[in-house]
Amino acid sequence: MASCAQTLATTGKVSVTAESVCALRAAGAMHPDPKLRNPDYLAEKFVDEAFWRASPWRANPELARHSPTYFAVNARTHHIDALLVEALSQGATQVVNLGAGFDSRAYRLRERFPKARFFELDLPATSVAKRERVVRIFGAVPDRVVLVATDFNTRPLDAVLRDSGYDRTQRTFFIWEGVTMYLPEAANRSTLGFIRSGSASGSAVVYDYVLDGALRPDGGGIYGAKSAAAYVASVGEPLLTGWSQSQAAAFAMREGLVVVSDLGPTELTSRYLIGSNGEPDGMIGEYQRILHLRVP
Repeated sequence: MASCAQTLATTGKVSVTAESVCALRAAGAMHPDPKLRNPDYLAEKFVDEAFWRASPWRANPELARHSPTYFAVNARTHHIDALLVEALSQGATQVVNLGAGFDSRAYRLRERFPKARFFELDLPATSVAKRERVVRIFGAVPDRVVLVATDFNTRPLDAVLRDSGYDRTQRTFFIWEGVTMYLPEAANRSTLGFIRSGSASGSAVVYDYVLDGALRPDGGGIYGAKSAAAYVASVGEPLLTGWSQSQAAAFAMREGLVVVSDLGPTELTSRYLIGSNGEPDGMIGEYQRILHLRVP
């Protein structure tokens, strides 16, 4: 389905993006201001030790603030956490994490929501690494957490979830974090179509997307021709899909989903990045937004 998935599936490598985003969450969780601190207190345990040794962020987490995605990752973690807690509090019984990487929500929230079942899907190499780290941290994969190694190029999402014990009659919360921009439109459309038809009424999905201006082929966007080429060469995960804000909402609504919210940098900053001193901690790139959709 996705060029990046094809690249990673064939190379058998753990996603560099998954590793670096986990490290950014870990650095954010060390923030001295509790109002700004990233809530992923387990992230440090999930970061690969070799990755940590090569990174200055563990010894000096302040340096992570120089990453152009640090503030977006911090706000995104806060926002998705808040929506997930709200969904589980209001009756969702399943969580499907599409492209879970080294996300820790299934482990951070299991005591608060012991009856919720989490399905964590990712490409085989990343999923195997995740399982190894979960076992190292907790001794075993916890009950009601299902780690699913899969390649969506070879098996459709509905079949993968069905074979993993997913119940399409239950209200489900889908997390699709840091994925849509790596997929062609057809893959994004089929995923939203499954969420609409393959989950109970009242289910929801949250995902981030990049504005199409970030992908301008003249190189003027942050992921323009030259920078995109360099990115692909370095990690093998090409950015393919961007929308305007109106296109993103329309795209989701065409699949029968209802837009609950579509937040950009201004709203995310005001909600999650204002410190105890009343000042913003930093700036989120203007090209990043997060959509929250509901199944009618």
